[in-house]
Amino acid sequence: MDPPQTVHPEKDTTFAIGQAASARGYTIHYAPVENLFLQNGIPHIRCRPFRFMNNPEQPMEFLAEDSLYLLDDFDVVLMRKDPPYNMNYIVATHILSLAKKTRVLNIPHALREAPEKIYPFQFPGIFPPTLISRKIQDLKSFAAEHDSVILKPLDGNGGRGIVKTSASDANFPSLCELLTVQESEYAVIQNYLPEVRTGDKRVILLDGEAVGAVLRVPPTGENRANLHIGGTAVQTELTAREKEMCSIIGPALKKDGLYFTGIDVIGDYITEINVTSPTGVQEIRRLGGTDIAKQSVCAFRDTLKDFPENFNICITNPPYLAQNSAKRRGLYYPDTRYDDLYKFSLDKCLQNCENAGVIIPASFLNSGLFRNRLSHYILLNGKMFTDTEHPVCLALFKQKSDDVKIYDDKKYIGTLSEFEKKLPANKKNAEIKFNDKTGKLGLIAIDNTVGPSIRFCRGEEIDPDRIAASSRSITRISVDCDINRVIKNLNDRLAEFRRETYDLFLTPFKGLRKD
Repeated sequence: MDPPQTVHPEKDTTFAIGQAASARGYTIHYAPVENLFLQNGIPHIRCRPFRFMNNPEQPMEFLAEDSLYLLDDFDVVLMRKDPPYNMNYIVATHILSLAKKTRVLNIPHALREAPEKIYPFQFPGIFPPTLISRKIQDLKSFAAEHDSVILKPLDGNGGRGIVKTSASDANFPSLCELLTVQESEYAVIQNYLPEVRTGDKRVILLDGEAVGAVLRVPPTGENRANLHIGGTAVQTELTAREKEMCSIIGPALKKDGLYFTGIDVIGDYITEINVTSPTGVQEIRRLGGTDIAKQSVCAFRDTLKDFPENFNICITNPPYLAQNSAKRRGLYYPDTRYDDLYKFSLDKCLQNCENAGVIIPASFLNSGLFRNRLSHYILLNGKMFTDTEHPVCLALFKQKSDDVKIYDDKKYIGTLSEFEKKLPANKKNAEIKFNDKTGKLGLIAIDNTVGPSIRFCRGEEIDPDRIAASSRSITRISVDCDINRVIKNLNDRLAEFRRETYDLFLTPFKGLRKD
């Protein structure tokens, strides 16, 4: 965070989050960004502990001098540094991204990839006409297309350096020279939105969900509504349009690992998406809104790393993420051997609980994991979740299980051992060459929503460029017989096998049809 002497305890969001974390038992340390460093690939930081004081004159007290720590010594690191967004900031995010155990918020790579005045460009229709350039002629051309414009520095914050002007303003060229430092720095020019006279709205989102808002009304004679320059905080609610805009950007924020964000709304447009150190939570709470600082701290406790112990029953829907997806979202655990994060979560669950009811992908049965504790396997019909078409099941685990009872929704259909008897014997004498780009017999088993998800076909139906050792499209050499008859017989047998086994063993990949 920024230096403590610059903090206003009654307004500062970082201060409020720190107080909420302290109230939940966390020990709080402070460090400026420049105290981060990297040695032999391991991130370190020099920081010191402090406590909060009930004293406006001395809101916090340091308990020791700076000491050297590994970044992974901490449970959570909050990266809340005000702009400028420069090379020093980018290097700091690279160092933070090398933490293996510590949860960093917001996720470092997301901070790098989401500059606050550039990130909104991916949402056309809710972002006003805007140009970013360091060429004065570009700024002049843009201004000529609009009655009034707003000029602001690309790496500014808090309303600093923002001016309202127009192409007819005699000072416009000079303003462009100042903001671009004579065309050596980028500047932002944006269509002026007159609705700002009634206020701009700061909306706070946690993990892509709007949790609170405050209307900031500019002082008389000002076009800027920022609170630190005299803007007034007013209680507000989200309009239907604002809820719509939040629903548009929310999934992207969550996907990109931007857990704590603040958007600025003027009229029907989002003018900025603040990801580095959004403020406003204290004003929202004082005006009767959600205690966002407290709510945000509740998410710090990562149950995959700090699982509740000695419970009799655990009921959960663990995150269904492949390791590479989990790493991108900051939920990655390099010490786990599992390809899918839900298996790691399930492992932790079974280590700490006697019984468990877990909603997991239906393909879990083929992994063979935790078979001695799996007692019931219930196929759930219909699309359970909006973000995946992968079929899911309810798996029930207990201390020890001799066999698994299988249900198709509410209908009991047999035990796992009975179904496993239907599996064909492995014929080891068959010589099969996989991933042969000239193979005449093809097997399709790749993500596709058109046609059967797993089927045999003629080899030429599969693009040779898609054949690879890691591919789920494979071909193999044909036998000396009618290839069309072989394909028909194989697909007929697949269909019969699916019916006999209720599709337990040929569960499709994510997004696939089951026919």
